[in-house]
Order: sequence, then C-alpha cells, then structure tokens
Amino acid sequence: MRRYRYRLYPTTTQRSELGRLMDECCRLWNDALEQRIVWWRSHGIILDSRAAWHPDRGRDKTLAQTRQLQEARRELGIEVPAQLHNYVLVQLDRAFQNFRRRRREGEPGGFPRFRARRNWSSLVLPSYGQSHEWLGGKGRFSRIRISGVGDLRVREHRPLPTADLGQATIGLRRVGHWEISIAVREELREPLEHTGRSVGVNRGVRNLIATSDGRRVEGGLDLRAAAATELRNAQKAYSRTVPGSAGREKARVRVAQIQHRVAAERDRILGQLARELVHEYDLIAIEDYATAEMIRGAQGFAPAMSGRIAEQGWSILERRLRDRCERHGKELVLVDPAGISQTCPNCGRETAHPLVRTRFRCGHCSFDEDRDVAAAQILLERIADPEMVRERFPDDTRVPDRLEEQPIA
Repeated sequence: MRRYRYRLYPTTTQRSELGRLMDECCRLWNDALEQRIVWWRSHGIILDSRAAWHPDRGRDKTLAQTRQLQEARRELGIEVPAQLHNYVLVQLDRAFQNFRRRRREGEPGGFPRFRARRNWSSLVLPSYGQSHEWLGGKGRFSRIRISGVGDLRVREHRPLPTADLGQATIGLRRVGHWEISIAVREELREPLEHTGRSVGVNRGVRNLIATSDGRRVEGGLDLRAAAATELRNAQKAYSRTVPGSAGREKARVRVAQIQHRVAAERDRILGQLARELVHEYDLIAIEDYATAEMIRGAQGFAPAMSGRIAEQGWSILERRLRDRCERHGKELVLVDPAGISQTCPNCGRETAHPLVRTRFRCGHCSFDEDRDVAAAQILLERIADPEMVRERFPDDTRVPDRLEEQPIA
C-alpha cells in the first residue's frame, strides 16, 4: 500500500466546516476517554468501541461505545458524518492496544491522554466511496468530494492511480496549509535493470552518508545552518509577542514556515539520494539504528549530538530506501552496527577511536581511510554473516526472480 499526498485548497466556508469537524472529533475523543476511565474506576468494566467486558459477566455488546454514540447522535442531532465519528473510537481502541503492548514489552509510553483542540489537526476518512470520492479534473487542479464538506480543490502535482483507492486523511499543517493523504491499495512494481553492484551506506553526523566505495554526501546540517539566522530572528520576535494576540499567531506561523521549508528541503534531498542509491545498486546495507532511542539517550550527555542526529533525518532515509527497494525489486539489509567505527576493514581487528577523529587509522595494519567510509565498508562485509544481519527487506520470498538468477557480486 502506498500513500499519495496532495495540497488542498478549501474555500473559506469549507475551512470553517473542516475546523468544526475537528472540534467535534476532538470532543468525542475526550468524552470517550473520560467514560472509559470512569467505568473502570466505578464498575470495573473495560469499555471499547465494540463491547464492554466485565470479569464476572463477560462481554456485553449492547454497551459498546459505538452503539452509545449512535443513540447520542439521534438524540442530540449531531451533524457529523457517522464514519468520521466512529473512526475516532477506533483510534482510541488502537491507543489502548498500543499502551497495553508497551506495558507488556517494557517500552516507554504512558496512558492515552486527553487531547487539546490545538493539537487535533487531522480528520481520517475511512471508506472510499462513502466518506470520500475522487472526482478528478483537468489542468492543474482536480477535485475530491468529502462527505459533509463538499467538493474540494486538489493540486494534483502527480497522477493518482484510481484503480483501488482506500482511506484518506485530511491534515492542517502548522503553516496553515491543508493537505490530503490518499491510500492506494494496489502495490506498484517498477522493476529496474539489474546492475550487479552492492554498497554499504553509513549514516553519520559529519556526513549525511558515506558509502563503501568512497562517496561522501554532505546534507542536513548545511540546511539548518543556512536558515539559522532567519530562524533565530523569527524566534526572538515570537518570544516578544503578547500571548493570545494576533501578532503572536503571525509570529508563530513565521517560525513554522521557516522550519517547514528546512524540513521540505531535507525530505527532497533524502528522497533524491534514496532514488540514486536504488538505481545504482541491487543490494544496500545500512545500520540497524533505533534512531528515536539514540536521540533520547544523547539528550542527557550530548544535547547538540541529539539535535544533529534529528536534523540529518536518519529514519527518513531508511523509510525512503524501504519504499524504493520494494517498488523497484532491490534489497535493503539492516546490519548490526556494534563497533563498525572501531573495526578495521582490512584486517578485521579493532582499534579505539574517539568521536572527534575523522580518519580511521588501524593500530595493527596501518590501514588509513575516512572514518565514515571505513564504517560503510564494514557494513558491506557483515552482510555475509547471518548473525550480523538483523533484517532483509523485502524478504527473500518477495525479491524478484531476476535477482536470484544473477547473484550479486
């Protein structure tokens, strides 16, 4: 399944209606969450969208929150599309399921929270044909019909496959832009010509990436540095405004616009880089980093390092590579990253190197190479060791036969 994201251009009336629907969905989330908490504390009943469960009486579908919502809609005359309303309860179910899963696995993450209206910025349209319908169009703009809102203009910057459309999500960005993301269930395949080449890719802070064949790409940090002065001035102007004033909102939008521009340029660079790697190589090896955990861990002893990791977009590049490899029939291998910057690609022995050193010099065989390039070479070597491979994507059953017929050198 793939998602296509487009810019929306609603009219003033449509923007007002979308905002009202977000108000109603946010209110329903908070009311449903409060009801679940009260029922558990008062009656020992676990309530969800489909049923209520009691340790003595078992499941009771007549108390399902979805059924209660239907009755409330009839009594109160709530003018919100039923599917839009019901899906809020489904989202709350998933929040509780993820909470219980994190508790079982010992992962961080707390109880589902009440939501402030300013933090509710999306609407999920679950069923194509009922909650939304793609109308198409000619020229620069197309149209999509949203239940309860009307026909909205869409900037179709790339064609949308209309064969098997699914769920859509409307979102309001912090800069004031409206966007829509439409899921396409059909798995697109665009096989590329076999190149017979493999590469190790090391994601770093000093370099955006370094490859095992010596290529180094500088990226994300330069983008932030170029906008640093402009962003700093905008943040200072924002800090001097009066809370709740129109000037403060205008200053907030200005800060968001600068950050949005930097993020969009970073995404463009990473997407183009992923495209180049997938077109040039049949097998790509990268580190199996838990980026979010690394950022949290670095905040305690090296806050600047955690910021640099986030600015480089390590997880974004991995997602882009996964998407490209699946579409074009290439293979992405996630490798154990332990000790890659301390291991010599020539002799295989380890030599301690502090983080400040940019060159790798082996203390045993005098091998000398750029530190990031040497780490990428170690990644490429480790794909031959099954114990070092964490994941292959796509798995062997989904890799096209043409790759099996011509083994990668």
